[in-house]
Amino acid sequence: MVKQNLGMESKKTIATASQIDAFNQAMRLHQAGHIKEAEEHYRKLVGMKVNIPAVYLNYANIQITHGRSQQAIQLYKQAIALNPNIPEAHYNLANFYIEQAKSREAIDCLKIAVKLKDQYTEAHFLLGMQYKKIGQYDDAVDCFNRLVSLNPNVFEAFYNLGNTLSSLGKFDLAITNFDRALALEPNHIEVQFNKGGALVQRGQGEKAVALYQEILLKTLILSLYI
Repeated sequence: MVKQNLGMESKKTIATASQIDAFNQAMRLHQAGHIKEAEEHYRKLVGMKVNIPAVYLNYANIQITHGRSQQAIQLYKQAIALNPNIPEAHYNLANFYIEQAKSREAIDCLKIAVKLKDQYTEAHFLLGMQYKKIGQYDDAVDCFNRLVSLNPNVFEAFYNLGNTLSSLGKFDLAITNFDRALALEPNHIEVQFNKGGALVQRGQGEKAVALYQEILLKTLILSLYI
């Protein structure tokens, strides 16, 4: 999962000029890939209890890369405590919960993220996936539909929308969304196979057989070039 770093635009409270300079230096190091040096700057700023939410958020992201999950979650929470209106902070905390298989906690965070930033496509997608994971299919459909309304070129959204609609028994709509996914990735075998399953459920067995034959032919042709 992508952890999103923040700059000074996330700062809602006052910091001293020297603290801001130190933070900017940490960001430059971080962006340049000098993670160890950036981490040391963030560590010192956290020790000073600076009022810059991005310090805690970015430092937390580094902790995640080191596998220090508990430190990271505390830092995310500190960032949110300083400014609860940073959608990226809630999104990043949700990613942590997802990695820990805590879907409901992730959902709570992602709901806040999309409330704060409605056009947050990544958050809408993750929220849909977590709803799908716990079987709240109607909520998942709402999330995927919102995502494709914001960006109609997200293959994964149409694919998961088709799968979720199939789980709800809405096979006509599922087929429509599988077709939309295939318009973006025409040779995606899993989408074609799942579309075939929806066709079978819809009573269109002949179309399903034709599609499966097409999949088999493509697979055989592909195997000749491997």
